[in-house]
Amino acid sequence: MSDTFEVKNMIGRLISGSDFDVVDGLVQVIGNYYHYVLGNGDETVEKEASYVVKAVTGNQLFVEKVEEKE
Repeated sequence: MSDTFEVKNMIGRLISGSDFDVVDGLVQVIGNYYHYVLGNGDETVEKEASYVVKAVTGNQLFVEKVEEKE
């Protein structure tokens, strides 16, 4: 079974918090819009934060906030 475009090109990709449309529940990545699910128990997107794509299922990205190192 071959991987989809999303799996090949999305896993591990960093996304800016400003790329999220929280009203419609979408995030723009590589010019396309995807539904998203936040990981690590996060409930809201922080516009100043960065996120990483951890998994893809169809048109849904599972993303987690990248923790800043001190």
